[in-house]
Amino acid sequence: MTHAVKGAVPGESSEWDEALAVCDETLRRFGDSQVPEIIEQVATALVIKGTALGELHREEEALATSEEVLRRFDDSGAPALIGQVARAFVIKGAALGELNRADEALAVCDEVLRRFADSEVPLLLQQAAIALVIKSAVLVNLGRPAQPRDIEALLAILPKLDRPTSAICALLTFSIDHSPTRMHEWIQESPAAELLGPLTTALERDMGLDPRVPEEVSEVAEDIRR
Repeated sequence: MTHAVKGAVPGESSEWDEALAVCDETLRRFGDSQVPEIIEQVATALVIKGTALGELHREEEALATSEEVLRRFDDSGAPALIGQVARAFVIKGAALGELNRADEALAVCDEVLRRFADSEVPLLLQQAAIALVIKSAVLVNLGRPAQPRDIEALLAILPKLDRPTSAICALLTFSIDHSPTRMHEWIQESPAAELLGPLTTALERDMGLDPRVPEEVSEVAEDIRR
């Protein structure tokens, strides 16, 4: 039972087609299994397939695959499947966003946040952060402002992430909709304050202050302001 594992970590974009073929073979061989360990591998293969389809810009198929994951596994209650369900929601939200089905995409992102934003499981928190990244992009396209609850949720999640870069980019996008003073207050009141020195510095300069910071922080802050 190596197919889903082999397809789990494609490298360059040219390898997504190969990953897709591996997942399809896994599903052909094992898709109807009732063995719990194999069911978990099938769910993983479907999620990887949905990811691959999204990377290949086949959004309708990615959406259908994510919905298959949710149809088959969302109500299973099996702890081993929760991560794949969360990933399927994120794939669905991203596909809906790309298909310009903005309100549906936002609803899916909000469902991810409702379910997983307060989790202590790193994989689930990462999916909540990705949902906020997707939500920030959709809101920008709609010309709609970020909601304070989303900013607060992202600031709460940030310190718990292994890879916070995309979440910080989403926070920068969210910050456009609010005054420097209010954004500064949110950051300083949050557990992510120590991680956001350059953004804090940029906001303080926009507020007319002259914070003393290391040169490298100052340079990044000026990039943010530009």
